[in-house]
Amino acid sequence: MTRPSALTRRSLLMSGLAVGGGLYVAAATPTKAQAQAVLNAFVRIKPDGSVGLTLARAEMGQGVSTSLTMILAEELDVPLSRVSIEQAPSDIARYGAQATGGSTSVASSYEALRKVGAAAREMLVAEAAARWGVAPDTCETRDGLVRHPASGRGLTYGDLAEGAAQRPPPPSPALKTPDQFRIIGKPTTRLDGRARVDGSVRYGIDAAPPGVRIALAAYSPKFGGKVERVDEREALKVAGVSKVLRLDDSVVVIARNTFAALKGREALKITWTEPEHPIDTKAVFAALEAATRTPGATAAQTSGVEAALAGGGLYEAVYHQPFLAHAPMEPMNCVAQVRADLCEIWTGTQVMGAAQKAVATALSLPLDKVVIHNRPLGGAFGRRLEPDAILACVEVARQVDHPVKMIWTREDDIRRDRFRPAYVDRLEARLDADGRPLAWRHRIAGSSIIARLYPQAFKGVDADAVECAQNPIYRLRERQVEFNRVETPGLTTSWWRGVGALRSTFVLESFIDELAVKAGQDPAAFRRGLIDDPRLAGVLDRVLALMNWSTPLPAGRGRGLAIQHAFKSYGAMIVEVSVGQGRIKVDKVGCAVDCGLAINPRGVEAQVQGGALFGLSAALTGEITFAEGAIEQSNFDSYPVMRMNEAPSIAVALIDSQAAPGGLGELPTILAAPALANAVAAATGRRLRRLPLEAQL
Repeated sequence: MTRPSALTRRSLLMSGLAVGGGLYVAAATPTKAQAQAVLNAFVRIKPDGSVGLTLARAEMGQGVSTSLTMILAEELDVPLSRVSIEQAPSDIARYGAQATGGSTSVASSYEALRKVGAAAREMLVAEAAARWGVAPDTCETRDGLVRHPASGRGLTYGDLAEGAAQRPPPPSPALKTPDQFRIIGKPTTRLDGRARVDGSVRYGIDAAPPGVRIALAAYSPKFGGKVERVDEREALKVAGVSKVLRLDDSVVVIARNTFAALKGREALKITWTEPEHPIDTKAVFAALEAATRTPGATAAQTSGVEAALAGGGLYEAVYHQPFLAHAPMEPMNCVAQVRADLCEIWTGTQVMGAAQKAVATALSLPLDKVVIHNRPLGGAFGRRLEPDAILACVEVARQVDHPVKMIWTREDDIRRDRFRPAYVDRLEARLDADGRPLAWRHRIAGSSIIARLYPQAFKGVDADAVECAQNPIYRLRERQVEFNRVETPGLTTSWWRGVGALRSTFVLESFIDELAVKAGQDPAAFRRGLIDDPRLAGVLDRVLALMNWSTPLPAGRGRGLAIQHAFKSYGAMIVEVSVGQGRIKVDKVGCAVDCGLAINPRGVEAQVQGGALFGLSAALTGEITFAEGAIEQSNFDSYPVMRMNEAPSIAVALIDSQAAPGGLGELPTILAAPALANAVAAATGRRLRRLPLEAQL
């Protein structure tokens, strides 16, 4: 997955006067390729004492704007209400990749933001102390004020900002100790919550610069079909339609409003070519399964694995995972205006830096002549890690003399997605006399996203596809992990929430459960005997107590367990289900999480609940299927998501930890499918190895 570059311990601090006055302090990380510093996060204390925090991270519903504000406000000693997040403009030279993904926003910004806040605080104290002629260590800060308790004097940060800006930032500002925290670690309501509920947040789809017109594209019903002929005469008769553009793989209708664009698109008469390689789901999985029967590129191998596997008596299981759509609540959209020397874009993207580069290349413009106004994202789940929608909009906008808003309807969004790859995994294991894994072979077959996006990094093994499988959490004496790259011609696959850890954890935790049954052991006890990491053991023990694991359940009900260490966090989940009449009802979910220091426990709980529901929904019913090249799903009637009346109660246990913060948004998602599959097996005695599960009942 595209991973935002982290601010490391080599971070520098720089300061100066901000535009309009006030104190500006920035954290910067030197890059190998540049002598100058890349400014990843900075704070501006304004003359009125308010604080602006400019960040290159995207807010896409995960609550990162609240967590990052809390970190800064803690070290700066200002109320949360005095800090506002300001979205950084597109500027690779100044802000670096400007990417948001991999559950890294808090973890990679934590240290830098604390240093920025602490540095600004020390500079303000130094300025106040100099004015009063006292020692800095006799002053204190609180709520945006510097006080000198002995004399009763005080000055606001606004009073001090311009003078403090003349001082060099301290190279190693003193950070607060956890016992001094007044904001970090306290349950906090999302700062943008009200705006999201009352509709005042302006997403990319809300952008409407003067003169903008709406563009809708018609695509072939079959993946890979091209435009052969088009008759646009009836479309141009629709009131409000101004132009029809023929592109290689689509026909675009431009109109004054969305309704006219829709009616114009309906009136088009298009003849499509047949795809060169029509996609069929059965053929895709036949190729993947065949690939797991042959050796692949080695991702991990111990010296004695071949001999240990050669003795016979292997237990084997094959798992299938389908293509998945992202289906964010805000469908894909983009507004672009292209002039001779400037391209201006309004959208919501996870990869502002990559998008800026891609557009500059497409238009042969300097980077600084591509300006992206990034808006809050109405969901993404990895879909907005790709600039394809932005490039499509720019291609249309370059052919007209006004701004164009390109919108993909829900049906377009699902059918033209860059899907999560389909995978087949084949595992073999032999148990020793004590029921522990003696030998283990894991073959993975699927598309390589790494090979497409970062070909220089692909050496036969897709590092993402083997994540968690390459270095499993369990103590396995002899093991072998292999990857077989199998692409589906004509189909571009991409990241999906949880990425490699998602696909691997379903397989690993399902197979471990199967081995526990074969060994005649309780699945929790079996896992406990194979792990050494105390933090992993901690979340396991906590979730067992949370969900009363040892309490019997009536017939037709079952509990399933899954654990994992991913995104620098630890999680354990138990799902309790009832199964009957071809349906799986999720009754309860419990999740124990050790994400290190929890900046906002309320935000952690929300992320666990949302991530669990997202993962459960996909595991129950989520799949994209192809028949003769055509996608069989189009909207939430055929690509269903869990409804409110189907959602279970979700209990969250947060482990108290002072370790560095880890990632969280994807951890509960990766645990949901295996915990659910294991629960269904416990309830029915049937092991379902293909997702989605309800289709296998």
